Amino acid sequence: MAHRHLFFLALRAQHSLSKLGEKVFQKVLGVSAAHLSALFYLSRNDGCLLKDLSVGLELNNSAVTGLVRRMVVAGLVTRRASETDGRAVHVSLTQKGRTITEAADPVLNEINSLLTSDFSVTEMDTIIRFLGTIIAIREVEEGAILESM
Repeated sequence: MAHRHLFFLALRAQHSLSKLGEKVFQKVLGVSAAHLSALFYLSRNDGCLLKDLSVGLELNNSAVTGLVRRMVVAGLVTRRASETDGRAVHVSLTQKGRTITEAADPVLNEINSLLTSDFSVTEMDTIIRFLGTIIAIREVEEGAILESM
């Protein structure tokens, strides 16, 4: 009857993976998992608005403001006021931020190898589909689930 506890098993797995990532990223790369997530987003959206980073990371604006402030102090990103909107701020990677982002690939490959080594390609396809379903349910069905309660 383990399937009845799937929600809590998924929560435990997420927690374990977060703890592992936090320790490894801090030790090997010198950054937190939150910093690394922001660096990855910025590597694909360099110079984006602070509010877009907030949406991309699925964090509220105040959390991203604090995160970016700490990343500026660490020399990972720069902030610059928008030329067209006095309230808007653009966030860009520094060379240090780019270097850490590039150095993260082999670290993530090692973690992925540990996570996938006991599974066949077919099983991994199912796991990836399952994780995608969790994300889709949250994005699409959250309102429906709340309404039905």
